[in-house]
Formats: sequence, C-alpha cells, structure tokens
Amino acid sequence: MRALPHGYTRDEPVDAAHNAELLARMPAPVDAFYAGFLAGDNTRALAVLDPAAVIRFPSYPPLAGLAAIADYFAFQSAIFASVEFQIVDVFSDGAVTTVIWREVGTLASGAAWRCHGVDTLVSSPSGITRIEVGGPAWMLRDILPRFTRSVDRIGEQS
Repeated sequence: MRALPHGYTRDEPVDAAHNAELLARMPAPVDAFYAGFLAGDNTRALAVLDPAAVIRFPSYPPLAGLAAIADYFAFQSAIFASVEFQIVDVFSDGAVTTVIWREVGTLASGAAWRCHGVDTLVSSPSGITRIEVGGPAWMLRDILPRFTRSVDRIGEQS
C-alpha cells in the first residue's frame, strides 16, 4: 500500500502545484473530467460522462443522467466565491480510478470552507459511468446550501 505524500496533513495549506503531474497518471477519460473540473469548465467535465452516468454524494440522492449532473455542477459553481482544489494522490486499474483530494476556499456567503475526500470513478468505452464522491456528509449537509431540484428531474436521462 502506498502512503500519502510525506508530511501530508489535512490541515496544511492546499498545494495545487502537482495537479498536472497527477492528472497525467489518470487514465482517459478521468484525466479529462478532472482537467475540466479544475479549469472550472463544467461543459468539458460533462463531455466525458456517459449519457446515463450516475454521481453519488454523501448527503444527496444519486444524480442520474447528464441533465441532473449539469444542474448540480451549475449549483456547485455558484456556492463558492473561490476554491482551490488539490489532487493528493491517484490510484487506478484502468476501469476504476480513485482520487484522494482536498480543497479550501470561501463560500459565496463569505464563510471559510475546507474539505477532503476520496472520489471513485468507473469508466467504460462510452465514458465515465459512475462517480462516488466520498467526503464528510455532515459538512455537505450542515454547511453548504442544499441542492434542491424538482423530483421529476432526479434520475432523468439526457
């Protein structure tokens, strides 16, 4: 088992300097998804998802299909005044990729934000089919504004 980078603690300053190096270790299409995410380009990140992709966050029902996922990405973009995202490490067997990450920033409300987690992404020839976002559910539930959308859009395929 590989250890996290020497000296890593979740409270040290976020350092995104090695993101490009870690992106290069990711298989396609995961590298393109994170490159889009890091650039703040939701369209680019969504482009590599399978049309029936599912994303599951710790405190929300699964978001299925590109329309639901696009709505969430737009919502998420609006709740942060600034955010710096660090990829800490990447593990992959090709079809399944795990990304350890952490982020700091400021919410649109002015509140400070610091979070860390582990994403697991499953890929197929049609794109990324599933993303399991791991992180402290209580932070998403208690600190961030709630993502709400009409029930008929949850699970909608695009």
